[in-house]
Amino acid sequence: MKKITILYTIAYVVVGLMLLSGAILIWDSNTTLDRKVEEEEEAKKPAEIELTLISPVDCEQCVDGNLILQSIEKLDVRILDSQSFTSDSEDAKALIEFFGITRVPAVLIAGEYNKENVKATFDALEG
Repeated sequence: MKKITILYTIAYVVVGLMLLSGAILIWDSNTTLDRKVEEEEEAKKPAEIELTLISPVDCEQCVDGNLILQSIEKLDVRILDSQSFTSDSEDAKALIEFFGITRVPAVLIAGEYNKENVKATFDALEG
C-alpha cells in the first residue's frame, strides 16, 4: 500500500511538472507572438523624419536639392518638419560646420531613416 501511495505521489509530481512546463511554454509563445505582431505593425507605419536642405547660393551646375526632397516625399515617410537654407545663411553655416559638410546641396535627415521600408533608398542617397 505504501508503494502505491509513493507511486501516485511521484505520478502527481511528474504530471504537475509537465503541466507547469506546458503553461510556461504557452506563455513564452504568446509573449513572442505579441512582440512579433508589434514589430510587424511598427514596420508597416511610415517612417517619421525631419528634412533640412542646404542649397548653394549661385551654382547653375549644381543639382537642385528640391528634386531630392521631392523624391524623398514620394517614399513611405511622414515628414514632421522641413527646412531650407541657402549656404550663406547663418543657420546653414552653423550646420555645415557642425556636421562637417563639404558639398552643397546637402540634405540632412533626422528621425526614423533606418526603418526597413525606407533604409535602402536613404542608403542610395548617401554620398
